[in-house]
Amino acid sequence: MGQNKARCTIQFVDAAGKPIKALNYWLKDEHDYQIAKGETNSAGMSYELVQDVGSEVNVFVEKYQQNGWKKLKTFYLHDRFQIVRLESPKVLLESTTAQHEGSSGQYQRKTHEVKQGESLSGIAQNYGTTVRALERLNQLENPDRLAIGQVLKLPIKTPAGAAGGGAVASQTQQPSSTTPRSTSNGDRSHNQTPSGSVMDRLGKMGDEVAQDVASGWNRLSQWGEEVSQEAKTGWERLSGAATSSTGVLDKAEQWYNARKAELEKAAKELFTIKIDRSANTTSPKDDVRSNCRTQPACIPKGTKSELIREVNIRLAGFGGALPTDEFTDLTEKCIKQFQRDYMGVPETGKICGSLLVALDEFMAKYPMDKFFTQMKCKCGKCSGYGQGQMNVNWFGKRANEYPGIYRGLVWILRASQFYLDKAKLGYDILKISSGYRCIEDNKQHKDSQGNWPRKTINHMGLALDVQYVKKGETTRTGQAGIDTIRSKIFTEFIGAAFLRGTDKIYLESSAEGAGTWVHFDCTRFSIKNNSLFAQNIGIVNGESLASLAKKMQLNQLVVCGGAVASQIEDTKVKIFTENDARVSLRKIYDVYGKELAEIVECMYRAETAHFKSKQYQYCGTPGMESHGVAPYYGWDSTLFVEQPVGLWSAFEGKGLSTVGGTQQETSKKKDFVKVSSVDVGMEYLAKYINKYNGNYARWYSKNDSNQRIYREKINSIIPRIVRSFK
Repeated sequence: MGQNKARCTIQFVDAAGKPIKALNYWLKDEHDYQIAKGETNSAGMSYELVQDVGSEVNVFVEKYQQNGWKKLKTFYLHDRFQIVRLESPKVLLESTTAQHEGSSGQYQRKTHEVKQGESLSGIAQNYGTTVRALERLNQLENPDRLAIGQVLKLPIKTPAGAAGGGAVASQTQQPSSTTPRSTSNGDRSHNQTPSGSVMDRLGKMGDEVAQDVASGWNRLSQWGEEVSQEAKTGWERLSGAATSSTGVLDKAEQWYNARKAELEKAAKELFTIKIDRSANTTSPKDDVRSNCRTQPACIPKGTKSELIREVNIRLAGFGGALPTDEFTDLTEKCIKQFQRDYMGVPETGKICGSLLVALDEFMAKYPMDKFFTQMKCKCGKCSGYGQGQMNVNWFGKRANEYPGIYRGLVWILRASQFYLDKAKLGYDILKISSGYRCIEDNKQHKDSQGNWPRKTINHMGLALDVQYVKKGETTRTGQAGIDTIRSKIFTEFIGAAFLRGTDKIYLESSAEGAGTWVHFDCTRFSIKNNSLFAQNIGIVNGESLASLAKKMQLNQLVVCGGAVASQIEDTKVKIFTENDARVSLRKIYDVYGKELAEIVECMYRAETAHFKSKQYQYCGTPGMESHGVAPYYGWDSTLFVEQPVGLWSAFEGKGLSTVGGTQQETSKKKDFVKVSSVDVGMEYLAKYINKYNGNYARWYSKNDSNQRIYREKINSIIPRIVRSFK
């Protein structure tokens, strides 16, 4: 390693000092360029960085309650070897039932009621924790002033003492006379388990194992503090001897690697607890791992609420969940499938905060904005979703024009894309070939046998026909792919069947007419309330589940969903302003120079009505209309610093051509690409201009005469923001 290079590892821990694993992080330099991006390991540690000494490192972590990233810290690489420890203000709550000889336990959070004469430091010592952890967990403004009778939450959990048949979660424990207490008869089955934040992953194991793990965690916490201090002073001690000495540098590197290895090893031991279940049997030893980030407030089976209904709607594509407001056996089955296939955690079948966050994340990862706009009826006479005609006799069938698209259909479509990605079949959703078809639309078309009019009625909000594409070839020319998608995705994972049945997703076969597309419908679903139909993607997606749970005062339920987020946040639409443009233009100016920054500003002003158009406010881009499939919607993926976050629909203005863009329609809404920040949009534009050797007019048209018109427009605009920079 060169003399001017620094090696650095970052460890992310919660307020109790516990490492945060599987945390998505993003490291950028002072120019907002990516240094590294990835996921923390079991020790909560990042990839090792190698950068110039003196480099600035900006640390971002992925938000849990809404899309996007949150800046956590800025630090500088001041030493050749550094270990940086970053602490979240939240305590990461994890629980798992660890089986021991076939039995399992229940877990409760431990609390402490303050008594006369007690101090925070004394309480911390009694429970094997720290004053700092108690302060943060209980949000104590003045730790020196405790009230008698005040209940303090502790960053540890203890078994409730009662055995159960599975991993059953309970309500938050309050101080009571029923708290398990140690006995003097030596019967360990009645003893209170020793303190330690790791107790939530231990079932009815022996006290010896529990104590060993608790001691290990205490050692890890101490090491973390020691490492933090040594990282600050170790290099100073070494450099004070002779920094030019190769031997001293070798020792510094040895120190760095040793401390890094210690943290890795200690955290690994905590996250994987070996339990010997082979006593008196031939059973092998098992690895018991953390199950999910969960608070002991999971919703039990049999509960009824609108939150349950929303969970069921969103699980329609993971085994065919029905939109009931009750937590049923089918709900449990679908949750387990979602946990196994999407979340990648052991199957609990429970509704916890982690599940809610994962479902919100799933929605964001697979946006359906573009495809929903394709689902409207094309008859030209109705609003797009029929005229509200119900119980119409249509060739012996009862036709109902439902008020929109059945929400579950869109969530099934999301799941189909997820499973296609997971199966690596190479197919993507191309388009919706048939969505809503009202009675009037049926009158305008023949049926599959060529007879007039079309007699099917299931497309009145309850069915979708979907075409897929693979390597540029659509399923219209690759019929074999259709059968693969049906068998490998829809029947195996989504729960669809080729025979109609009550409350079953129906899948039409090639023999029945679906030779070049996948047809699925919910016509036999028994629940068809008007509230289950949607006329826009916002209603399909629904409210953030975390926000909904919060409104229902289920705060304990959602706490477990955020390892780093400082609070439970409602999902809000980001509105970009001219100030966002100013900040981003400064970055373009610093990186690409004044001339290119002026062009970017003028193009943004021309395309966004000087940063005042709705398209700019909601999307942050210079008019990037979608013309392809997610995630890049037809735009050059190599020019994005990060993927777009979805689509936004609106009627396009007439523009320079007076007909909308260059040759585009203004009679219907267009889909525009949304990005997370104006930085992303401006960076794309700057790279685009450089890619085409400064020919910025190509953004508007490939036609030379149209490009001349565009250049005249751009040259008439004054780049006031960039010209204010010095």
